[in-house]
Amino acid sequence: MWFPVQLLSSFFRGGENVFNSVLVAHYDKRPYVLQWYQSLFTLPALALLALIHGHISSEWALLLFAAGVISYVGDALFFVSLRYIDVSLVNIAWALQSLLLSVLGYFLFHEVWTGSQTIGAVLVLSGIASLSCWHRSVGNPRALLLLPVIAVLFAPFLLAEKAAIQSGETVFVTFFWAALGRELFCGILPLCIPRMLRAIVHSPSARLPSFHLLNGTVIGLFYVSAFLTTVALSLGPVSLVSIVGNVHPFFVLLLAWILWKVFPAISSREIFSARAVRIKILSFLLVFSGLALLAPAQ
Repeated sequence: MWFPVQLLSSFFRGGENVFNSVLVAHYDKRPYVLQWYQSLFTLPALALLALIHGHISSEWALLLFAAGVISYVGDALFFVSLRYIDVSLVNIAWALQSLLLSVLGYFLFHEVWTGSQTIGAVLVLSGIASLSCWHRSVGNPRALLLLPVIAVLFAPFLLAEKAAIQSGETVFVTFFWAALGRELFCGILPLCIPRMLRAIVHSPSARLPSFHLLNGTVIGLFYVSAFLTTVALSLGPVSLVSIVGNVHPFFVLLLAWILWKVFPAISSREIFSARAVRIKILSFLLVFSGLALLAPAQ
């Protein structure tokens, strides 16, 4: 039962990334502007969830909050990367993140590192290398350097969550404090810097209802995806749920193609030449195969 649930979660996550790419391509390219307007949806949602759930106190709150603040920079670079790289390729950052977490898990949590995981790491790197070698046909090769930086900046977020859950903290409380750190920083930082505040107030996109509709849609898709992943984790093994969660680049490619066909004027950044699509699919297959081998045995 967990498989279709997590597959649906990956689909919604793919939609979230496609709409974020539309925002960067057609509305505002400045990350802090997009992050601030999206925080107008996330902060009330987190407050509502806290009221519904009730108990949110945790000894891990400060560490999770700090990790969320660090991930703010990762979010900002994610939006920057969408200017230069096809949205389906930006998701390679999460594959690098899985590889990094496997290595850190070996040292920090004493997880087992097997021969099959070593082969998996080679496949992940091979998939990314194939993009680097042929990326002149699908985007800006230098922009690929942003992907490992994004992976590193999100690592503290996930490592703190893993440590908290392993200590017995609930999934909701862990998610709440990490998300609150990131979203409060998104909302408060620009208010303290006049240049950022002026850019937010005077952004031409702020006067467009479609801009706010897209931001609300992105946040809605994010929370639905996060909820479905939590359900999948309660039903199936963590490693396999994680693997299926990394198929969303395929959904991104599909959804971006549909948007390009139906609404070409507002489509996300994506190149659909035959050569580009072949390169992407080959790279995704190598990366996904590597992620399957990186998953520890249950």
